[in-house]
Amino acid sequence: TQSPCLLTTTLTALSVLLITSSGSAFAGPGVEALIHQSSCSATDSACEDISVRRGPKGNVQSISGTDFAIELDTIGCSTPSIEERVRCLLEQFGDVFGVSKNGVELALRDTTTLQSGATVVLFDQVAAGLRVYGAALSVVLMPPATVVAVTSNVKALAAVPDRATVDTALKGLSLTVAQQIAATAAGLNAVELVPDGEYLFVDPETDIGVPALALRVYEPGGTLAHARVILDAATGGLLH
Repeated sequence: TQSPCLLTTTLTALSVLLITSSGSAFAGPGVEALIHQSSCSATDSACEDISVRRGPKGNVQSISGTDFAIELDTIGCSTPSIEERVRCLLEQFGDVFGVSKNGVELALRDTTTLQSGATVVLFDQVAAGLRVYGAALSVVLMPPATVVAVTSNVKALAAVPDRATVDTALKGLSLTVAQQIAATAAGLNAVELVPDGEYLFVDPETDIGVPALALRVYEPGGTLAHARVILDAATGGLLH
C-alpha cells in the first residue's frame, strides 16, 4: 500500500503537463509578459523551443528552452549582485511562479557556477522562520546575466503558525516516540535517528503549514541511512 505522501507525489507527477507554444503554454498575462522579454513573442513560431511546465493546479513550475533567454539588463535588473538581479526579475514576474502571492519569502541557499559557465541561483521558500519542505526556486543564467531557465516548487500557504507555536511544537516530540514511529515507517524493529533539519510541511490538500522534523533512519550500528522520514513536530504523526 502506498503511503499518502508517495501517492500524492505520484498523482502530482502524473498531473504535470509539458506544453509548448503549439498549445496553451503561454496562457495568462504574466507568462505572456515574461515570454515577451525573451528573443521571441508568445505568438511567434520562433517560440517553438520554449516549454512551460505546469503543476496540477495550473501553476507554472518551469520555463526553459533554447529560445528562452532574458537579458536582465534589458528589464532594469543591472545591480552588481547576481542575487539582487534575480530578485529584481522575481519582483517583476514573480506571480508567474507563485512568488508574489501570499507573502512568499525566499532565502538564498546557494549560488553555483557550473563547468558550462552557467550560474544556478537557488532559493529556499521560508515561512515562520523555517524552510518549507520541498519548496525551492532556481534560476539558471548564462554570462553575463541572461536567464535561460526558471524552476519553481514554491507552495501556496493557506495558514502559517506563528513563531511561538513553532518553537513549542519543535520541543514537544520525544525521541522515544520518534523512534517508534520511524521504526514502523521503515519496517524495522529498532532504529537509530539522526536529526536532518526542521521544516514547515505543507499539507497538499489544505495548504496549511505545520512544524515538522526531518530524521534520517539507520539500522542500529548501520552506516547507511535506511530511510528519511518527516514527522509532525507537535503530534509525531508521519507526514512523509
